Amino acid sequence: MFGRTRRLLVALGVLAPMLVLGGPDLGAAAQTAEAAPTAEAAPTAEAGIARVYAIAVGDTVACATLSQQAYCWGDEYEVLGQVGDGPGQAPFGVPRQVVDVDGSGPLPRVIDVAAGYRFACAIAFVSRTVVCWGSNDVGQLGNGGSSPSQIPVRVTRSATRSLTGAVQIDAFGSTACAVVREDPGLGPLVSRVYCWGAGSEGQLGSDTIGDRARASDPVRWEDPSGRPGDPTTALNGLTQVSVGTSHACARQTTGHVWCWGKEGPTDFTALYAFRVFNSGTPFCCATSIDAGGESTCAVTGTNDDRRLYCWGGNNVGQLGDGTFDETFQPGEVQTPSGDADLTGVGTVAVGESGACASLKANGRTLCWGFGILSDSPRAWPLAVRNPSDTGELRNVKELAIGRTACGLLINRQLRCWGSGQGGTLGNGSPTTTAIPVVVRQPGAGNND
Repeated sequence: MFGRTRRLLVALGVLAPMLVLGGPDLGAAAQTAEAAPTAEAAPTAEAGIARVYAIAVGDTVACATLSQQAYCWGDEYEVLGQVGDGPGQAPFGVPRQVVDVDGSGPLPRVIDVAAGYRFACAIAFVSRTVVCWGSNDVGQLGNGGSSPSQIPVRVTRSATRSLTGAVQIDAFGSTACAVVREDPGLGPLVSRVYCWGAGSEGQLGSDTIGDRARASDPVRWEDPSGRPGDPTTALNGLTQVSVGTSHACARQTTGHVWCWGKEGPTDFTALYAFRVFNSGTPFCCATSIDAGGESTCAVTGTNDDRRLYCWGGNNVGQLGDGTFDETFQPGEVQTPSGDADLTGVGTVAVGESGACASLKANGRTLCWGFGILSDSPRAWPLAVRNPSDTGELRNVKELAIGRTACGLLINRQLRCWGSGQGGTLGNGSPTTTAIPVVVRQPGAGNND
């Protein structure tokens, strides 16, 4: 199984459509920049979206929070309403304000957002209620139905109870999961993961196969000793969850990582969570994780020794280890020169067939795999250029990836690069680019 045979969970995802990226060949430029880095000047005020605190990028929709309100952009897909701004066709690829559940005003007190395939979710209100909008063919809105919604609807645990107390949320494909702090009366560490939507590969983690239209059951786990345990016991003490194509992973407060769903290269499906192992011992101590496509990555360590480990599918170099060989235990991502392990990592984001990481000291951003910076598979990281293409992109503190990658800068401005096909670049253009673009500033109100 996952830990004991060191065959770790990966998703049997479908490779994203091949992207022919615009812009120059960055390979030589990246090597030059590696030898003599050209720092981008400190970000200045530009005519773009600002005051961003959280970002999420899906396949055809991206979202951000500004002053505790949510804004989304992408391709509206007519009646699906994945932008969440209410009835009507939204402009292609331009940020729009997400409305409240009754459509009367902006969705209030948003603390986190998530984006999948033609749907998105948020944590909102004082009660930290989970709401979703857009497509709902497999129950990904979590409201017990299957009809799409152009405005947010509450995710429910039953016909009479909403999913509240959420502290973090993630989505990928047609599945969403949230970390929920239960009633304090249950104990100080009762923080569990609830999932809903697509579940044909066991990615809901509740000991069942099949889609689910409510967040009715928490993710369950194996016995921590390594023996198959009682799957009626909920996995507890969780602080983060991340969703991939056919799998999901969660991080405990201890830094241990648990995964469930489809183990891509085999026919094995984990219907509840198994601990991630590395060389026969539990993998520790992750400070952040991200799952996407067939792979998962985790950051460990502190300060200059923060390292990045990835595992899973690697057919286009998405593990960043210099090979195209899949691996079922965490291995370290390499530097752009391929001669050392990458250190000083700040944050990581994993997409369908590629990944990106920023460095903690200067926010330098590197990407690898396929379709984010290169139209050919790349097994070593490549530096992202700044919008003026005069040096490397710097000052990135957070990352999110779908078919597009977006970086949140230290001054809370937003830059995106990659495919523009789904409108997720945020500049109103379908053009694909390897050079970051500025996400447009939303207009006043929803009628701009």
